Amino acid sequence: RSEISHDMCSRCPPGTMQPKKGQHSCLSCAPGSFMPDHGGISCISCDVVGDAYAEQMGQTSCSLCPQHTQRFIGHLNATTRAACICQHGFYSTVGEPGSACMPCPRGAKCTGRQENPVPDSGFILSTRENAAHIQKVFVVRCEPPEACKGGRNSSCAIGYAGRRCGECA
Repeated sequence: RSEISHDMCSRCPPGTMQPKKGQHSCLSCAPGSFMPDHGGISCISCDVVGDAYAEQMGQTSCSLCPQHTQRFIGHLNATTRAACICQHGFYSTVGEPGSACMPCPRGAKCTGRQENPVPDSGFILSTRENAAHIQKVFVVRCEPPEACKGGRNSSCAIGYAGRRCGECA
């Protein structure tokens, strides 16, 4: 619609809207919505864009979720990147919602969300902390393969211990 400025009507700028005729001001789009054009009468939900969100008021577009993520089903009108979770077959190396996700490593299954990979039999999870104190998760092959049970709470099989379950217990 329009905004009245010095007795002249002008269209509301992108990122704003006005549903009523003859108003003197425009309203900013709420977080989770946007307006790409001049003269909007209502803001558009980021839901129509798909895997996207809008964090601030007055957005002219929505931000897309990071690579290999999707918006969590329960987050309508998403207002934060944290609404983005890993797709099935991918995992987050840092375990944080809103972070980019990696393809599931060989020797594991990945259910998506922010879950760690679930090692297959013969594999185990290993973690390393980087300089920023962020713990990264890896799937490693056990030597011998029968030393690792696999599964969500992967551990060494009975009779095995140590790194990669390579020691006799």
